[in-house]
Amino acid sequence: MKIMQRKDIPDFFRLLKEVLDVGLFLTTPEGLVLDANRAVLKMMGIEREGQHTGAVEVAECYVDPSQRKALMEELREKGVVRGRVMRMKRLRTGEPFWARINAVAVKDDRGHVLCVLGTVEEVEEEMRQRELLERRRAIVEAMAFSAEDLLRSSRTQELFPKLLTRLGEAVGVDRAFLFRRKGWDDTVVLRYEWAAEGISPLLRDGAFPGEIALRNHGLGRWAEAFARGGMIVGDVEVLPPREREFLQPLGLKSVLFIPVRTAGEWTGFLGFAQQRSRPAWTSDEINALRWAAGLIAAATERRKMEEALERERELLLETLKDAPYGVLLVEGRRHIFANEEFTKITGYTLQDVPTVSEWLHKAFPKKAMRE
Repeated sequence: MKIMQRKDIPDFFRLLKEVLDVGLFLTTPEGLVLDANRAVLKMMGIEREGQHTGAVEVAECYVDPSQRKALMEELREKGVVRGRVMRMKRLRTGEPFWARINAVAVKDDRGHVLCVLGTVEEVEEEMRQRELLERRRAIVEAMAFSAEDLLRSSRTQELFPKLLTRLGEAVGVDRAFLFRRKGWDDTVVLRYEWAAEGISPLLRDGAFPGEIALRNHGLGRWAEAFARGGMIVGDVEVLPPREREFLQPLGLKSVLFIPVRTAGEWTGFLGFAQQRSRPAWTSDEINALRWAAGLIAAATERRKMEEALERERELLLETLKDAPYGVLLVEGRRHIFANEEFTKITGYTLQDVPTVSEWLHKAFPKKAMRE
């Protein structure tokens, strides 16, 4: 980097350059770099002075140059900017990174900015951790909303699409889907899917079979992993050849498949896929998404139990319908069943049979008698 020399650069800046580890810079109001220490050079991907020929425009260092303009407007108005986190880029490679900037405007007696003195610190890891925490919070929030929906209703045909949408958006993937295992072999059926904005659903494209026999497609490892409670996770390019042959034509670059297990058996799997590169899945994300698979299993079990109870109820009512004695079934304060014999004996149908309270009022007209 060729640094322009000016005789009026403050001596204290030259001193700070030698003693501070944090990035230190001095620029003109127009955005020309006057001086910078070694930390800034290294941060910008330049190991020593002279590697970058020509004067450096500060705008070159920003992913979005308009941020530099906004920074200068605030400096002219307030004189100082503290802790501003911005997206910067390395000059030699163009690689983006997060940086925190503190800057002060050096002004003359008339308030005109003479130069800008500031520090810059790379905070890539800090922002990555913040992003991971935000994703985990979003996943947990999505599950909380879905669990609340489950308490209100067991209609999985409504619950599961909402859950996939919430989880897909929270995790920041391109696709989320739920497969159901068909019977007890290794065939799975795509029941629900979600695709991010601008991504076509797999079934709509017609490029994906709705039903997959895992072993026939070279995906037997998936079934074996699901049976053990294991997962399939990672970049597609490092998966076994047959799995790559299946996934790459779908445009998938990274996947996470988590089994849904009920009564000790895998009954399907919850899947997430990315068509673009993404950071590696973290243990926090995976654990949170395992909870989501558990929520799906709980919802499925509840639906099966309710279906079993409904079948028993229908069988009971069918039996009582032709009973030789009168039968009236009450649920809470509602009459839910009256057979023909009951109608013959009392003259009441299910629609006009009085409630217990009405019967008491007729049998004991006086309030004192009822009490």
